[in-house]
Amino acid sequence: MELKEATKVSNAALVLAALIVFQAAAAAAEPYEKAARDISRVANRTNKRRLAVLPFVPVSGGDSQGCLALAERLTARLAEQDGIEIVERTLLEKVLEEQGLGTKGLVDARQAHEVGRILGVDSIVTGTFMSLSDGQLEVNARLIDAASARILGVSTLQVPQDWHDSGFSTSFDMNVPPPDIGDSGPVLTLRSGFRDALSNQDGCSGWEERVDELQSAVLELKSRYWAGRLQERGFSTRNLTRNPGSEIRSMSLRQDFFRRVRDIYEAGWRGSLTPQESSLLETSDRAVSALMETCYR
Repeated sequence: MELKEATKVSNAALVLAALIVFQAAAAAAEPYEKAARDISRVANRTNKRRLAVLPFVPVSGGDSQGCLALAERLTARLAEQDGIEIVERTLLEKVLEEQGLGTKGLVDARQAHEVGRILGVDSIVTGTFMSLSDGQLEVNARLIDAASARILGVSTLQVPQDWHDSGFSTSFDMNVPPPDIGDSGPVLTLRSGFRDALSNQDGCSGWEERVDELQSAVLELKSRYWAGRLQERGFSTRNLTRNPGSEIRSMSLRQDFFRRVRDIYEAGWRGSLTPQESSLLETSDRAVSALMETCYR
């Protein structure tokens, strides 16, 4: 009888803990969802539905992770809104580099017009953020007309600053079991569709599926590569010019990438890719870049 009662208490505690975690995750996501709804409402009303999301700008300087984290999280929520189309992050980063914006996010009228013209977007989402005294950030997101640089709408939100400059905690808020990687590291398995996607030369027919297949097939390699980079002495994301994983087309695949990097890193695996694995990853990345540059409109 006592054992049954103890089991009931234990199960109840587990359910309660799971509920608390779920509620905390939902509370963290809600401000981004509200901002996405606010922005999409204005974008739909003004017929400025094709968006580019730029990095956000810290009012007091520093916090390079926050610049990208806020943009990535808002992008994920905007992609779920009806009628909204988000430009691919890889293409956006190339244009930002060409315009000398990098991760600054600030745009004047000329830069807004150039970003809009090159990417074919109607509007730009960016903004500023500042630290509050309770570990929260106040974020002011703006929807900007790409043709005139006029501010179409503003959404203000408060979110927790739940990332750090080391590691990729910007997207490591998903609760998943750690992988069993053993002593020799994760084992790579390639699906048969990978070689088909790599060798398919049929123009741009089904290019999105081919990109997803290529990136999915080497996702474990890419995850191990970045988990290894995180272990390097003196490594800091401040030295990166782009957010790791931002080149992954599929949002769900990108989230899976961040989960895998986090789990491999936290499991304590230390190692690097073999020459053959590095070559395979580079071949896949080149094929993806070629498809994106040729077929993306």
